[in-house]
Amino acid sequence: MKRSVLAKTARRAAAFALAALLALLCGCGAASSGSTPAQSASSGASAASKAAGQMEENYNDTVDQIAETIALTDETAALAYRNAVALLNGLNAGDQQAVDRCFAKNGQPVYDVGVYALADISGLELGQTAIAWAQTDEGCQITLRLEVIEPGNAPLLPGTHDYHLTYHTGQDSFYDSGCIWRMYPETELSRQGAEGLDEAGLAKLLEEVDRVRHWFYQGPFESPEEVHEAAQLVYTLVRMGAEGKTDGEGWATLDEISGAAERYLGLKNWQPSAQTLEELCYEQEGRYRILEMGSLVEGPEPPYQYTSVRRNGQDYQVTVWYCSDAQGLVPEYGYEYTMNNTENPDAPGK
Repeated sequence: MKRSVLAKTARRAAAFALAALLALLCGCGAASSGSTPAQSASSGASAASKAAGQMEENYNDTVDQIAETIALTDETAALAYRNAVALLNGLNAGDQQAVDRCFAKNGQPVYDVGVYALADISGLELGQTAIAWAQTDEGCQITLRLEVIEPGNAPLLPGTHDYHLTYHTGQDSFYDSGCIWRMYPETELSRQGAEGLDEAGLAKLLEEVDRVRHWFYQGPFESPEEVHEAAQLVYTLVRMGAEGKTDGEGWATLDEISGAAERYLGLKNWQPSAQTLEELCYEQEGRYRILEMGSLVEGPEPPYQYTSVRRNGQDYQVTVWYCSDAQGLVPEYGYEYTMNNTENPDAPGK
């Protein structure tokens, strides 16, 4: 039975298959991609728009009133809001020390991945500025709106842009709880979302791209067939487990694995070799379960942001940028993933 094209307001979750990962994007050509660094996958576009929509509403409230309101549900978020206000004031005043203390109490931000992006704000000139907050399912979303007349040495975008802040929650004792961490500028994705996908569909798509990055391959490739069968097997079993396609303990037969590899990766009549199965799986009466292992990511990841999701017939082209700084302000390199919506066989253009 044919399925209709996924409408923009569709409620049914899409199922995505990896079509290809296109060429590595050059960091120095960030502007040519049509995107700037964005907020992370987990937050999507909705939290940003909710916060931005409260810019004027929150403008007349005092800092103390807002912080006290936030503290009723999250004291760390309330501290982060105070730091965000201090950051805004510090940027407006050109006060380097005040800005630094928003990222680390001692005024010396140090990170295990990436450099401190705002180490030199000399020459920065701002026009109109504002701050907003919104309570979302993922916590408190804090947004700064900056009109940058002259960036000087600060890596901020000229013109008026929203910056979506994250903060240290205290889970890592190396960082000061409540201090600002990321400062992601708005992007095409955070402003416009993705054509043909509602919020749940977009989250599912980006979750799948995350799984590809973590469990399949991290470099550029033209087709899943090019990647080693060990990665093909690991990704297939990890995704089967995440989608409940194995039994309760993670076991699956070769036929089940082969069928999943065709759905997920387009690998027809595929089966892993006996050697690969022995190296990567437990075996029990003709069923297999993946060995305990970490993902392809070793150590902390650099900040990455999904900047755009563009529709091309059945495919969605997803662009992700990795940044050289800890705040997510300076794009260094990126990838473009092509993901196929397997629940959309009748999509136009295919």
